[in-house]
Amino acid sequence: FRDEYDRLHAIAKFLPLNAESVSHPLTGQVLNINFQTRAHRDVQDVRICIVLPFGAWQGCELVLYELGLVLDAKQGSCCIFKSSHLTHFNLAFTGRRMAAILHSDGKIATADECYERWSENPNFIPV
Repeated sequence: FRDEYDRLHAIAKFLPLNAESVSHPLTGQVLNINFQTRAHRDVQDVRICIVLPFGAWQGCELVLYELGLVLDAKQGSCCIFKSSHLTHFNLAFTGRRMAAILHSDGKIATADECYERWSENPNFIPV
């Protein structure tokens, strides 16, 4: 995933106030707690999405519809996919299941656009 990392790093380095994302190079984080999703695509995500499930549960397989995959993601698994391109959802489950979701917001389209937007701010200091 070197190419993905390089592209996401180029975007993440232009966060406001020279901030660094806790999930660098991804810029967004979500914590789902006992959460089951309906079929959807995350159209605002750019590049990849990483799902890190944890807890003690039965069921809750991750379905990647277009690929015809049903992933039995257990604690310690790492699922990486393009959430804006693939319809995905979770099946029913019992127990306690959490998932850390790491993604990058599509509103930050490219590093060049970020730089232009922030460089227009009189308080912007390039690094």
